[in-house]
Amino acid sequence: MTFSEHLEWVDSWPPNAEDYNYFVTSASSHCNWQQPGLAFGSGKSTLLNSMVGAEPLYTMERYAEYHKLQKENFHADFARRLRCYLIDEIALLPKDSFSIIAVYNQFPFLPWNKVSTYLEHLAQSLSPGGYIYFNYNNCRYPKSFRYFEIRAMPYTTPEMYIELCQKLGLEFVHNFISSSEGFFFMTFKKPGTKKLIKKYPSFGVIDRQPTTSKQWNKVLTYFE
Repeated sequence: MTFSEHLEWVDSWPPNAEDYNYFVTSASSHCNWQQPGLAFGSGKSTLLNSMVGAEPLYTMERYAEYHKLQKENFHADFARRLRCYLIDEIALLPKDSFSIIAVYNQFPFLPWNKVSTYLEHLAQSLSPGGYIYFNYNNCRYPKSFRYFEIRAMPYTTPEMYIELCQKLGLEFVHNFISSSEGFFFMTFKKPGTKKLIKKYPSFGVIDRQPTTSKQWNKVLTYFE
């Protein structure tokens, strides 16, 4: 599938607005400026924008073109700070680092062996005390099982994910079930306590200082 084809295809699988907003809001609540966050599969959705509270912010995509589209949504100074990875580079992600990993519309369209491999890498990248969110195809419900029958999505159940994630050292937190049976997501946590990587946030102060000509200049000073 080319990028152009994928750009059109993703519109065929949107959750309803209420379910999507709950997923995004829940995941972004774990973002903080003291630890990195990762949006995996944000694409042209608003997921990446909602996670700007994490610092630094990572984005992982199947197509590099999505990174270009995402950067256009931010100020150039912030866009340069985004850390962009392709899905084939998942093994290069930093270990024990992310306070939040949000995976959107990836696992419902991947074979189980791929899901297992990606989750193994993501579990290693999650920091102690960090959370991972991902949506999936829940074949315990008729609508989702139909997706499996027409070969649009793989056969998966909550029990399969719970068993796998527990083997990877993650604790089950929550399983969201859409009232329309069209969207499901799970939350897991890595045991431990978050180790904050920064003591102070980055910020800027505009200080007005007089010059010899009694004019005012604006001096931008950065603090780390």
